[in-house]
Amino acid sequence: MKKKILVLGAYGFLGSSLCPILKKFGFEIIKHGRNKESETNFNMSDLSDVQRSLKILNPDVIINLIAFTNVDECEKNKNKAEMANVKVVKILTKAIKNVSMKNNLHLIHISTDQVYNGRGLHTEEDAEPINFYGKSKYMGEKEASKIGSTILRVNFIGKSNKAGKKSLSDWIVESLREKKKINVFKDVIFSPLHISNLCKNIMVVVEKQLSGIFNLGSCNGMSKAEFAFQLSKLLNLDENLINPVNLKQVKLTADRPLNMQMNVKKYEKMFKVSLDDVKEQIILTANDYK
Repeated sequence: MKKKILVLGAYGFLGSSLCPILKKFGFEIIKHGRNKESETNFNMSDLSDVQRSLKILNPDVIINLIAFTNVDECEKNKNKAEMANVKVVKILTKAIKNVSMKNNLHLIHISTDQVYNGRGLHTEEDAEPINFYGKSKYMGEKEASKIGSTILRVNFIGKSNKAGKKSLSDWIVESLREKKKINVFKDVIFSPLHISNLCKNIMVVVEKQLSGIFNLGSCNGMSKAEFAFQLSKLLNLDENLINPVNLKQVKLTADRPLNMQMNVKKYEKMFKVSLDDVKEQIILTANDYK
């Protein structure tokens, strides 16, 4: 019997790629969004509405992709960030507890590598967020942990399927193709997965439903500048347009962590998978633009 999955925030950047993949592999998908055109659009800030909708929809798994992710805007508008990243999760977990129509109803909550700071590789115990986005996502994790849930700290790359939402690689490729010079951080290190690999691993989590907090990224990392250089080489773009800079050279509203590299051994061990090298993720990203 195929699992019924309710995807919250299904029409965003990740959801736009995740839902078709889940559907392709035989899962029944219910897509939640904010707009009236969404398949379902119940009010995530209203506990009674969430509970009523969960009773009607009766999912086996809920994947929460709802988030306010603009780091600088989170710093400027902390109320909005707290609503999306903390209060929605609190309401959701309370609704799941109250409804309890299925003992095996499982929550998969997507978090971020922005909860880390300082020298990597970071294990799951190392959370030390330095901006409000990271702090709000960390608070959201604490709410999700109050029930049986899988919390995935992620960073992902690849072409966006969401209209009006550009990814890091979209910005790099479009800028270089338009012969624009770009500043890219040489001292900010991350360990992203290509969005297709992230989606495949979320399917693994759907099947195994192991509770806990897990880092989910590539097995190693590199700087964002090196990522830009390698991507440009694969696409035969002009590397001379890439200007590697240090984070402190650019004025930003919110502080940023310099090293977000994640130790993914816990995820690999518990879910019995091997995660690929970051260079493999860049090859997949380059293929998005060919």
